[in-house]
Amino acid sequence: MWDEKKFRPSLSLRYERPYWFAQLNWRSNQYMEIQKNADYQYRGQLDTGPELLVGTPWFKGGEAWYRVSALWGSYRASTILEHGTEETEPWRNRLKFTAESYLESEWGSVTPFLNINASTMFYDEDDMRQDVLNSILGLRYNLGGVKLGTAYARSWVSGETSMSWDKEFENERIYQMLEVPFGKYLYFNVLGGYDLNASILEEMNYTLRYLNDCMVWELTYRNDRNFGGENKLFFKIGFTGTALELKNEEHFNPFDAPVPQN
Repeated sequence: MWDEKKFRPSLSLRYERPYWFAQLNWRSNQYMEIQKNADYQYRGQLDTGPELLVGTPWFKGGEAWYRVSALWGSYRASTILEHGTEETEPWRNRLKFTAESYLESEWGSVTPFLNINASTMFYDEDDMRQDVLNSILGLRYNLGGVKLGTAYARSWVSGETSMSWDKEFENERIYQMLEVPFGKYLYFNVLGGYDLNASILEEMNYTLRYLNDCMVWELTYRNDRNFGGENKLFFKIGFTGTALELKNEEHFNPFDAPVPQN
């Protein structure tokens, strides 16, 4: 059933203006494998149709950067249960509002940064609502020619969702990063994540990056040490200093800074 080959079509239409954008999405049979915390992994299939996203690019206010968005969508999930059977939920609607801010300041070879993301989600069943606040407080610093980073990430969750796939959990993690250059354009990066709630080394990420004045190429291997977790391979090709990129899947790196548009 779930190991068979399936056609997974998707369609997006995007309209951009200088200070905002709108995007209409439709997807069918989207496979999802999301590690919610150290003990729970969601596996299932999601149909989306339609989904409307309206938001802003990053804009500067004072010393920080901000962006906001609103997302309305209709979803139907088919979840893989523990005994291997499939449970399909009815179509449900969700309205999501998100505000994000990012601040960093260079102090010589040390750059402290703070990333805060707050979301509120409203559902069409029993007036359910889920609120999520994510924060990352960290430092990037240099020792000789080696780049390092240390970050503390915390998530707070309140409320309930009527859908299985978007249920959030509170988390608390520490991340450590080390990046070594090999020549002028080639870099090797190691990133580890430790789950403070479960007291386990949750993940190890190994990235080979080629970076020049025009483009960046990245190949990342993620060793997932969570219960039920699976190792993954990520690739990304992008243009330096822009948000334009091609990738197979989103890879979370707490030390990535946003790419603001002036």
